[in-house]
Amino acid sequence: MDYPQWLLPTFIRSARAAGATASDEELSAAAMRLMGRWGAPNRHHHGLHHLCDMLSRITTLAPETHHPELVSLAAFYHGCVFSTADKDTYTRNGGENEVESARVARSELAAIGIAPATVDRVADLITGMKKQPREIDPTISTTLNAIDIDKLALRDAHLGALAAGPQKYTKYLDQVSKEYSHVPQEAFLRARREIIGKLLARRQIFLTPLGRQWEGPARDNLAGELERIETRLAALHDERSAEEAAPLPRGEERPLSPEEYAKLRQGNERVVEEIASPDSLPPAAKKESDRSSLETIPDDSEPGSPPRTLTTEKKKMAEREEIARKMQERMARRQRGLPGESIATPPSPVASPPSAPSQASPPSAPTPEWHDDDDSARAGFEREPDY
Repeated sequence: MDYPQWLLPTFIRSARAAGATASDEELSAAAMRLMGRWGAPNRHHHGLHHLCDMLSRITTLAPETHHPELVSLAAFYHGCVFSTADKDTYTRNGGENEVESARVARSELAAIGIAPATVDRVADLITGMKKQPREIDPTISTTLNAIDIDKLALRDAHLGALAAGPQKYTKYLDQVSKEYSHVPQEAFLRARREIIGKLLARRQIFLTPLGRQWEGPARDNLAGELERIETRLAALHDERSAEEAAPLPRGEERPLSPEEYAKLRQGNERVVEEIASPDSLPPAAKKESDRSSLETIPDDSEPGSPPRTLTTEKKKMAEREEIARKMQERMARRQRGLPGESIATPPSPVASPPSAPSQASPPSAPTPEWHDDDDSARAGFEREPDY
């Protein structure tokens, strides 16, 4: 665990000043347990560096305190219990839990031999960092004796992080946002804006005389952060409006809002009654098979429309198919012994004078007969006829 060398001796010295009777080894063990709490991995800002910075500011404010050793012990334990879980964040118990931290302080300080009254005082300082119900504004009184100066010093030391330089303040904001990275950005920014508004509305952020030196830098940092938050929230609002106005991709539907969903549920019974009977269906909801052929005619169809014109190539193909069909019919009639179609014979040519006898020509080959099981006939008509 990485921590400054002065941190452990500071705890032991403060415990001894508060009346601890345990040995140095027991005090060191208590300090190491405490450092383990502050060094948890979920602590990006509220970790050991935050504790060291707070102790340094307590040293600055120590001249004004009545019991600086008790203020120091309260600082060691003020945020030892820390949580950013949803169950704590959304019930405003997130971050440093002062009440639970005070309980840990009671147990640990009593174990190292500090008197019960002193333990109660340290626990009271820790819980005093959390604003109490109906708390009176300490700035109303001008008499410091009427004010718990030790409690105010602890508060001022804790809020002193707001007065850090620009670079350190930016780092502080980044670390806090990491601790609440699981919270939606818009919700985090709105919560942060509310906190800043309450701080800036105070007449004084820092209540101790020495702590008022941090007033100006803290207000400057808060005002700058508030301006950036307003700009970012406006940008998020514009982005959300643009997404809602943009058309959805085809086939996708925008999710219903709670109001739209409630209206839809209220109208479900009426819709079910309307669609329960087939007679109540609109004409467009009828099955395609129940519609007549006249209902399926497109609107642009007109009676007596001229036939579509065939191209030359398609016309030739149609003629060939017609010739092939007629030949098949004629062959079928021949096979059944029916008279074939009469084919006009061309006129015989004019008789010419006998010519000299020529050599005998060989007899012509007989014409083959067609049979149903002859594949040559079918195969031939599957090919394009050679006319």
